[in-house]
Amino acid sequence: MKLILGSREFEITAYNMQTNRVTVVYRVNGRVMFRKTLWCNMDRKGGSYFRLGADKFYLSEFVRV
Repeated sequence: MKLILGSREFEITAYNMQTNRVTVVYRVNGRVMFRKTLWCNMDRKGGSYFRLGADKFYLSEFVRV
């Protein structure tokens, strides 16, 4: 699943529902900058999200490619 923001691209390569963790690949202009495994959290409305720095990314924003 991918989220494209201009030249920045986030791709979820793995999602473990039991441990509630995602593996995210971050690319700029097609070049891999980093790959991280992050915890997912739930907000009050039931939406799952993960944080990268101060940014919050909801899993519902990602599109299957």
